[in-house]
Amino acid sequence: MLRLDFDVKRFGAELAFAFFLLLIGGAAVAGALQMNVGWKDDGPGAGFFPLLVGLVLCAACVVQIVLTLKHRRTLQTPIFDGEAVRNLSGIVVPTALCAAAITVAGIYLPAAFLLAYFVHRRTKRSPIEIAAIATAVPTALYLLFDVALEIKLPGGWLY
Repeated sequence: MLRLDFDVKRFGAELAFAFFLLLIGGAAVAGALQMNVGWKDDGPGAGFFPLLVGLVLCAACVVQIVLTLKHRRTLQTPIFDGEAVRNLSGIVVPTALCAAAITVAGIYLPAAFLLAYFVHRRTKRSPIEIAAIATAVPTALYLLFDVALEIKLPGGWLY
């Protein structure tokens, strides 16, 4: 078993998250600038509010970065240890793989595998129960969305 011997400090986590959100805010500003951000006779252009949201997000991130750097000595408590990172990666990695598989195989098959993985990981159910749950939920989603509501979800190889 992989043993992770490190701690993620609050300082590093807050700084990394602030920079991540700063990138998202910058992308929002860049996207808004490609649209009309000015005022027209009938009101604001299509890019006005996305520009405003992006600028507010960027400003908040800059404030957070400055405050984090200012209080770096008091932000040295660990928020994740190796065990917590291992548990979190047991959720994030399969979910990311499922999201990537949806583009190729549609939503139903990857969702069934992801559901089976989580039911197996978190419960003491038998393999037959896991298979029944992993089959029933995507089938119910198919019947609800594709058949009853006529909303086509990504089907992949199905159609």
